[in-house]
Amino acid sequence: MLSQIGNRPAWSPLSFSLPFREGEGVGSKAKVLAWMFCGLHGFLYFCRRYRVVMGLGYYINRCWCRLCRIGHSRGFGIQSPLAYQLVTDVLCQRNPYYLYDDLKSLCPQLRGTRLRICQMLLRLSNAQQSATTYVDDHLPKEYMAFVKAGNRKSRFVDSPDGSSFILLSADHQGDNERILESAHEATILFLDKIYGCRDAVERWKTVVGHPRVSMSFDLFDCGVAVLAHSLQKANYKLNL
Repeated sequence: MLSQIGNRPAWSPLSFSLPFREGEGVGSKAKVLAWMFCGLHGFLYFCRRYRVVMGLGYYINRCWCRLCRIGHSRGFGIQSPLAYQLVTDVLCQRNPYYLYDDLKSLCPQLRGTRLRICQMLLRLSNAQQSATTYVDDHLPKEYMAFVKAGNRKSRFVDSPDGSSFILLSADHQGDNERILESAHEATILFLDKIYGCRDAVERWKTVVGHPRVSMSFDLFDCGVAVLAHSLQKANYKLNL
């Protein structure tokens, strides 16, 4: 049996068999749907395999990632109590939150993914209660409004050095290595559009692999990293 398993060919979308056998009484509509499913499966595999991150391929890749992460967005499989609480109560929290309606009336153009990111930043800012906050100038102005609403006592600074809540855009050209080295313990780092371009993907990988980053949360549309030496290093891939 082991020899048979070892001789099996590597999986590919072309080797994916149809959900029916020859000779079975399967209608033509079922066969068409099966072929359509196989074609879509192969196309998604191609986009994922070759890391297509721009144009139509970006949205196809996004849909593929969201499907693969369905079972990991409510805390399932997370062993760390702190990571579980951060995911269920802050990052992926779905219950109504205070100030949602007031902020939505001030920013009526917000909807979809951008609105979910803003609401997550409000919850994250409220949970962090940082004394100083740095927001990159390239980020949308709505991000700062939601961060301020979550923590009105925080002081916004012009440099990320020494801040305990740092928000960076995909176009940020600063030295992330220096920012992470100068950050305090329990600092939270937010990166926008971590899959927006290849440079953004590489910057996110650099942050995740940094020795000072203990927990990182890949939400596809953005990323959150937590600096804490006392925690075991782990990277979680979730849906926002």
